[in-house]
Amino acid sequence: MEQAISIYLLKLRRANPFLATLSLMANYRFDPACELFSTNASLIRINTDYFKVLSETEKTGLLLHLTLHAALLHPIRQGQRDADIWNVAADIVVNNIINEAGDFTPPRQTATEPKYHDMSVEQVYETLMDLPKKHPSLTKAAMNMPSQSQQDGKPQSSNSDLARQSCQNSSKQQDRGQPNKHQIQQVLNQLYPCHRDLINPAKATSADSQSPEIQKQVAGRTAQYWQGALRKAEAASRLGGQIKGQLPAGLLREIDQMMNPIMDWRWLLWHFVVRTPDDFEGFDRRFVHQGLYLDQLESSRLNVLVAVDTSGSIEQEELTQFISELNAIANAYYFIHIELYYVDADIYGPYLLIDGLDAAPPQGGGGTDFAVFYAEVVEKKEQNSIDVIVYFTDGYGDFPTQKPVAETLWVVTSGGLASELFPFGEVARLSIDSAI
Repeated sequence: MEQAISIYLLKLRRANPFLATLSLMANYRFDPACELFSTNASLIRINTDYFKVLSETEKTGLLLHLTLHAALLHPIRQGQRDADIWNVAADIVVNNIINEAGDFTPPRQTATEPKYHDMSVEQVYETLMDLPKKHPSLTKAAMNMPSQSQQDGKPQSSNSDLARQSCQNSSKQQDRGQPNKHQIQQVLNQLYPCHRDLINPAKATSADSQSPEIQKQVAGRTAQYWQGALRKAEAASRLGGQIKGQLPAGLLREIDQMMNPIMDWRWLLWHFVVRTPDDFEGFDRRFVHQGLYLDQLESSRLNVLVAVDTSGSIEQEELTQFISELNAIANAYYFIHIELYYVDADIYGPYLLIDGLDAAPPQGGGGTDFAVFYAEVVEKKEQNSIDVIVYFTDGYGDFPTQKPVAETLWVVTSGGLASELFPFGEVARLSIDSAI
């Protein structure tokens, strides 16, 4: 097997110094217990018997495919997105890079779609979520397929009233002909049958799985490792006479997405808070230990209107994260006055956050309509009574036709609507995996 890796590296070195250097930094392990092939970004595992029967071209394609998954941190960047749909999206992006790189062939049992060649993996994921609408015949067939729990004969259960409402909403979606995640997966299985090769470290379920804090530390070290590897690969490509313009455009786009992650929403909120230079009084010491040198304020009350999306498309885990972040805001500054609403197609509230959210349990579970919140709440407020609107959501819903006077900060789930599709306001991502 070591000889096979050496042949692969020599072949790649002649064809593409950048990819050869990345591959040199990868950790390959051949394991007969592995199911075909997989990576968690730190380690690449390949079934020994499976690899032996591949042709030399197929071996090269497989090793390059898995190396790109690891180097671009696809297992970690998954975050809270659906694992199967994310895997298809990541496969498509990696295989498009392989096709662009030259005389290489993507491996079998992985998804390929050339028409998405100009998208990042996050953009492909969002496109795949809408794909069943473009294939009604496949969607109809998927509607009739039983869910995994039904196939196993296990009753579905939920941990809260909101979760039960979400399940009921999924049934309503099916009645209206709208696919839920299971049905999306079924459609994608018909369009892109492939082996799931990404293992999200944060989703480990083995008996020896690490604590969330240790997982974050491991993910952080892995990210730093591959960021360093990318810099070395860039230097090696220059020494080899390979200019930046010769690298696949898809690879450059993925590197940019990985090296320049979306700005933290708390930082954006802070710059809504800091209104004028006259407010500056030095650095706020509470944030210095985090490496955030934020202005300390002498401020009057800041009025923040918060809307939390409780529609059926919001998972319980995402809702919990929304509430955790919201409590963090409420407890951080005495001068921030928060008025909270839960919103799906209806409005629940207002709740004033004085003693936390214990007195304001989430309500909702229906469809999503942003316009109703702006029409029924925002527009009826006195002008200048709102300093900023913070809207926690996945971004899938009906927007108002006119931009409101007050600024809006959209805090969007990691698998939510693309930033450029929001008609107004600033957009930041709510990432539970904060290692990158």
